[in-house]
Amino acid sequence: MNIIFDSVNYGFILAIIMGFLLLLIATITALAPDLLGEEINRKLSILNIPLIGVIFSIFGIGKLPLFFLLGIYPFIIGIIGLTGNLVCLLWLNINPSLPIPYFIIRFIGIFSTIIFIDIVGNLRHILRTHTVQLIPERLIGIEGEVSRILANGVLEVSVYDEIGRFSLHVFCLPYSQAIDIDFQIGNKVYLVDFLEPNYYSVVKLNGIDYLKLNNSHSKYDRLFNPEEN
Repeated sequence: MNIIFDSVNYGFILAIIMGFLLLLIATITALAPDLLGEEINRKLSILNIPLIGVIFSIFGIGKLPLFFLLGIYPFIIGIIGLTGNLVCLLWLNINPSLPIPYFIIRFIGIFSTIIFIDIVGNLRHILRTHTVQLIPERLIGIEGEVSRILANGVLEVSVYDEIGRFSLHVFCLPYSQAIDIDFQIGNKVYLVDFLEPNYYSVVKLNGIDYLKLNNSHSKYDRLFNPEEN
């Protein structure tokens, strides 16, 4: 047990703790969006720079939100590094501080992290595409809750449809005629209209804009359905 906390492992243990805390913060506080446009179907401008863009792309920039990347790298490299050190110390009787095992362990850690990010990034895009294609104007009139605030005022809204029995996330923008556009995480919203490409306009549920919409609909109903009055 003491060999786990040997001085040669301190750096990897610290990396594991730091990576875990960053991932926890990103998940709980919704700091995960990198606010550079990746979440709204636009390629990051930095990825268009020759060579630099290729290098950044290899390391996962643009595949996952930046804050998640900052947590994933130290967490996975720390776990693999600690495991590699223990294998060297317990089974191979090799000092992991020697140049060859030192660089091999770190190379395996970085390579494994890149592969992991690539897999997760592809799954993320597949799931998001599936979510968008699942619903056209079907969601208009459904209530939801703001789960994340992205770049340029884009909102990620979690919606649940009782009739269709599905739960998913969609990208939304404030309704063009809305007065109250100061949205916060956790706000209940109402999906007003479907926008191209793959966005919805929303207003705050039971807010001034929502009440105005309901009043306008009520006037329309009284005008064209007088028998109901």
